[in-house]
Amino acid sequence: MGRGFIFFNARNARGLTEKWAEAIQAELRGIEEMEVWEVIYDESTIPAGTNITKSKGVYKIKRLADGSIDKYKYRLVACGYSQVYGLDYTETYSGVVDNCVIRIFLAIIASLGLDTRMIDISQAFLYGELSSEENIYMRLPKELGGLCVKLRKCLYGLKQSGRVFNRGMAKFLVSLGFKQSIIEPCLFYLFTNDVSDVTDKKWNGLGIMYLICHVDDMPVASNSVELLDWLSTMVQLKYKATVQPILDYFISLSNQSARQVVGCGKSRK
Repeated sequence: MGRGFIFFNARNARGLTEKWAEAIQAELRGIEEMEVWEVIYDESTIPAGTNITKSKGVYKIKRLADGSIDKYKYRLVACGYSQVYGLDYTETYSGVVDNCVIRIFLAIIASLGLDTRMIDISQAFLYGELSSEENIYMRLPKELGGLCVKLRKCLYGLKQSGRVFNRGMAKFLVSLGFKQSIIEPCLFYLFTNDVSDVTDKKWNGLGIMYLICHVDDMPVASNSVELLDWLSTMVQLKYKATVQPILDYFISLSNQSARQVVGCGKSRK
């Protein structure tokens, strides 16, 4: 076994544009920094009867609300269909927020005039630690050399990835003082008097914050900019994350100036 470094060069990227080659390199850098796998140079060391999961590269152009290109994104994913139940995984359930909850969330932002943030966790599933009982071997796609690796952490596409990441994120948010909704497990909320910038008498000094955890996206709303800045800092200390100052677009639902429009519309160009 060797370290988790995979060499990538122009020869591997034959036929790809420069932007896609850069996207692949960015994905590999993140994987290497997170020490997601061990490279198996001698496949004869793999135990007999071991299943080797397939993988593939997914190429996607991410667009902004107006339809313009935001960035080129390459994602290395495991082919979960090639995993074997009982050998590579057992439990897989992971909650996903309901669209009705998102609409209510946006309506609350608009009606109460809350400030917002959009937190995006980069390569989120790579933070999920596999247990010592989960020995998952995976074949890399052709553009990454076709080598075999043993996974230490989760990868997008693994059947258990969402469950492992959500469990870890929920534990982290609860450690910060958030409460997890019983009815909607992807919704978290926090109430506190320990803020100084809530001066509007209608709040009686109470700081509130609502957060939705939807895979690697976390829209957040609060009546306190101080709370939003604190949460952004705490998340970035633990995860590699970007924070947008305004929540204006989330799962095809646009939040059109929450301070001016009471309601939310659905549109996409």
